Amino acid sequence: MKSIATFFLFAATLCAFQTHVYGQETQRSIQWNTNFEKAVAEAKTSNKPLLLLFTGTGWCPFCVRLDKEVFTTSEFANAAGKEFVFVKLDFPKGGTQDPRLQAQNDQLAQRFQVRAYPTVVVIDANQKLIGTTGYRPGGAAPYAAHLLKMIKEYTSYKQQMQTVGTQKLSGGQLKHLLDKARSLALYGDESELVRAGMDSDQKSYFQIERYRMLSKEGALQAPEALSLKKELLQKDPPELQHNAYDIALIEFETLSEQMDVEEISPEVVVEPLVSYLEKFGGEDKQNTWRLQMMIFQVYLDHNKVAQALRYAQSSYDAAPATVQPEIAAAIRNLSAELEN
Repeated sequence: MKSIATFFLFAATLCAFQTHVYGQETQRSIQWNTNFEKAVAEAKTSNKPLLLLFTGTGWCPFCVRLDKEVFTTSEFANAAGKEFVFVKLDFPKGGTQDPRLQAQNDQLAQRFQVRAYPTVVVIDANQKLIGTTGYRPGGAAPYAAHLLKMIKEYTSYKQQMQTVGTQKLSGGQLKHLLDKARSLALYGDESELVRAGMDSDQKSYFQIERYRMLSKEGALQAPEALSLKKELLQKDPPELQHNAYDIALIEFETLSEQMDVEEISPEVVVEPLVSYLEKFGGEDKQNTWRLQMMIFQVYLDHNKVAQALRYAQSSYDAAPATVQPEIAAAIRNLSAELEN
């Protein structure tokens, strides 16, 4: 009897030892928070990013699949469970939820521009966007790898940003960082990168981007914008044509947006495109028909059918054969409307 008791005691001790040693390696689940502010505090303490899961209980089939295939698996928990602070932001069927929790979730969905479910938003401890994803087929391991790659790339980006201003980066390097900054909506970084790029080997590209930024700020008549435009339009061909084309599109887009809130005539809106066509239409065969169709659309939207028809016909004459049938159909419809 004593030997049997000793055996069971040894077995129990061994089991406890294995649980202690291997317990974290066999982690079976991740821990979800529902209080965003508490999760942020935890992230700051642990220096971990936050994973926000916007999901819909009771009505969202892909939310169920993501949960079943990824988040409830020990495979995912073992691969990524220690790398994030997890926050579940639920939008259940019928809205059966604590009003305070619902208000928090609604506010966060609006803040992170959630348009579909499930959506996974990853942010750092300072609530800066790292990346966004959703349901992805393939299961737990590929999903965890995707999230960890997102973190790795973000960390690399932040490290490279620390060198801007202290090291001379090429225009190509700065363009890569600029694309990443824009994908992360880091507008302060965007401005810094554009200004650094204006002193790089791709100066004109970044001058155009600065002009674009000024247009979004409604500052195209500011001295900086006017000076930039003048310098860009003094370049030698073919750079001159390229710059003129980009400037025309930027100004057209700005005027189009203003048209929605101000009384601006269609003629004023299309003037940058018309001016470009007058100067470069004979040389720029590739873009001529596209710009004419853009002018056509503005006039059509404002019921100026005769002007629209004129530009549609010009676009047809300049367009490649592959798109001419579509333009011809638009011309026929407009002609019939004009006759009536």
